Amino acid sequence: MEDNGYEIIDYMGMNYTEGMTVKARFIPSDELDEDESIITRVVYPQVNFNDKLIQQADVEVSVG
Repeated sequence: MEDNGYEIIDYMGMNYTEGMTVKARFIPSDELDEDESIITRVVYPQVNFNDKLIQQADVEVSVG
């Protein structure tokens, strides 16, 4: 796929920060510190074509 200009971005396990270009649902978690926000599920990954966003990621974020 990369040879054809596509790039798939999998945000699984990454820290969530405001302003990310993702569709996010927030799930409370007792396992994280108060200020922690971790992407714990990727419903759809982000897809870029020739370095341009063509599909926004859909993720769940666990929030402490």
